[in-house]
Amino acid sequence: MQVPQPHRINAIRALYDRPFRYFWANAFFSFGAINMQQLARTFLARELTPSPLLVTSVFALGSMPLLFAPLVGGVLADRMDRKRLILALDVAQAALSAALATIIVVDMVNIPILMAFSVATGTTMGLSLPIRQAMIPDTVAPESATNALVLFSGVFSIMMVLAPSIAGLIIGLAGVEAAIFATVLLLFPALYFLIRMPLTASPVRDSPETMIKAMAAGFRYVRLSKSLPVLMISGILGTVLYMPYFSLMPIFQRDVLGVGASGLGLLFTATGVGAVCSSLLLAMFSSERPSTGIMMLFGIGAGLAIAGFSQSSAFGLSLGLLVIVGLGHTGFMTMSMAMVQYITPPEMRGRVMAIRMLVFGLIPVGTIAAGVIAELASPQSALAALALVGAATQLVLWIWMRKTPMDPEPP
Repeated sequence: MQVPQPHRINAIRALYDRPFRYFWANAFFSFGAINMQQLARTFLARELTPSPLLVTSVFALGSMPLLFAPLVGGVLADRMDRKRLILALDVAQAALSAALATIIVVDMVNIPILMAFSVATGTTMGLSLPIRQAMIPDTVAPESATNALVLFSGVFSIMMVLAPSIAGLIIGLAGVEAAIFATVLLLFPALYFLIRMPLTASPVRDSPETMIKAMAAGFRYVRLSKSLPVLMISGILGTVLYMPYFSLMPIFQRDVLGVGASGLGLLFTATGVGAVCSSLLLAMFSSERPSTGIMMLFGIGAGLAIAGFSQSSAFGLSLGLLVIVGLGHTGFMTMSMAMVQYITPPEMRGRVMAIRMLVFGLIPVGTIAAGVIAELASPQSALAALALVGAATQLVLWIWMRKTPMDPEPP
């Protein structure tokens, strides 16, 4: 490991460790490809059907595998060579992207096909997330571990909003096929950085436990923790109630704001700008111990901004509100992930982070609910209702967390 130097920029100190730098770059391109394809699938679904329920279903099915795949990935992360696992999953993701692009070019795409690809790509992502999380401590010097957690959680959260904005711009300029092919191209540098990452092989751990027992041990650890259950509930609510704005964005773009594909790209770009600003602020000013107060302020602010966006019919105002959404939601997600990692011991990190990732598998609950409310009432009502409930519950959980002692730091 490299020894940190006094003249180095403290906000990005983990990036001075070469293994983490390559690891972060791989995640940047890999997460970018996955999230770009998700937006492209949702946009294409809106082109194929006017039904908000079907459009949100295509989006939701991409998250549904996160209800089970992270549990498998978490056990594998604690038992097998993590670098090889990520390499295999990135190759599988590239193959899926190339297959979908080909189907679109030959004009054979339909809603069931989009749903199938949503499930497949969601599975590869779900398997990879806890494996990547478990790799972080192996890539940096101990004194840079917390900064590495923030930077990695930041790139995950940033690409959830920045990549769709890029996809939207590509769709506006060159069509949805170009956006899908762009995801294939992004996976080449992802594979390059992963192969070049100077990391020794993860120890292969023989365990007498079956996979089911290993998973159960992870759930038992979370249940007995003082603070992890509250953090998990906060993450569930902040994801299920806030993420539907992503799936409804093509509907707001076309039916509420009356702008074209380039306008959709700008809407996602606004959230991307907020996400980048949030990650920079956290990297510059975050302490070694993540703060529940800062996390909850981000979470409450994101909910209020989404509610404001839902009632806006002015394109400029909507862009400004989405910057705040990106700032708040990215900050909330980054701090939530970093906090869970911070208080979890290394031998449990893969499984505990897998449980944290199950939250994303619940996104269909929020998106389907938003689709149903949008069908019965309006997209504006659906988004406002979910966002305001989310902000209120985060405030209640913040008060609860202030009375709940944090778990002791792992050795």
